[in-house]
Amino acid sequence: MKTKIIAAAILIAASLTILYSFKAQQGSEEKADFAVIKVLEPISGVLMSAGIFLSYGNGKTETAEFESLTYKKAPRNAETLHSYFVRMKKEGYKLKAATGGDYNSTYIFEKE
Repeated sequence: MKTKIIAAAILIAASLTILYSFKAQQGSEEKADFAVIKVLEPISGVLMSAGIFLSYGNGKTETAEFESLTYKKAPRNAETLHSYFVRMKKEGYKLKAATGGDYNSTYIFEKE
């Protein structure tokens, strides 16, 4: 009986420790200021819309037109993406990570 009580007390203490550690991590995440740029740039003719999306989180997302990728449209898309990168720098963000696939790219910025 005494062993079961000790085991239950340890289980409760461990659960509370884990709960409070997650709570502390959540608070630190809320203080970090991130922005994400998502680019969808399919090749012309693919049944997918092109676009660029800038999200600051908390429902603050902007969208902009982007051209489906062709050789002639690629420079215009590069200029649009460049303007977003310049904007992020002016707003005090620094690029932290970038990843991409066939038709999409994601850029993660953190406020300095």
